[in-house]
Amino acid sequence: NQDNLNSLLSLQPFQLIYEGVQRDAKTGSGVTENSIANYSYCARFTLTGSTEIGRVELELDRDGDGADLVVQIRSGMNPAAGVAGTLLKEVVVPKEFIPTSKVYWSVPIGLSGLTSGAQYWLVVVRAGDATNKLDWIGETTQDASYPAYQRAGDSGAWTVRNALHFKVFSGES
Repeated sequence: NQDNLNSLLSLQPFQLIYEGVQRDAKTGSGVTENSIANYSYCARFTLTGSTEIGRVELELDRDGDGADLVVQIRSGMNPAAGVAGTLLKEVVVPKEFIPTSKVYWSVPIGLSGLTSGAQYWLVVVRAGDATNKLDWIGETTQDASYPAYQRAGDSGAWTVRNALHFKVFSGES
């Protein structure tokens, strides 16, 4: 009927995400594959010179059919103590979109109202199995400026991990 069709034709909520300005990043020459089938991972970054995140790039690859990528942005997290902090945004990227070869993959975030200069956490939630999974590429050493952690379960303390590759961009509008 008319009421149902009009609601389907109306403009759905959306947000434009642009290339933006890189605000923080941990990159390197490391090629260590960190299986998202085995652990959830988190990495800390500082949002310098901006109050919003337009997108993040994670260096990923897909094995087999892959698994959906769940990326969270959190504040007030203390992984060593098992404190999850506050979930600010969660984005799910269907596995079909992730390339099979190692590449920095852009994930739209579109999160505003943050504090410039504050530290936040990128969290990638465990998903997949031994054959169909994603790998988050990282280094063979830790980096005190960009601490990273892993956890097999859904709660409790996280274990220190070697640095993970990512880039954080602002510029949603």
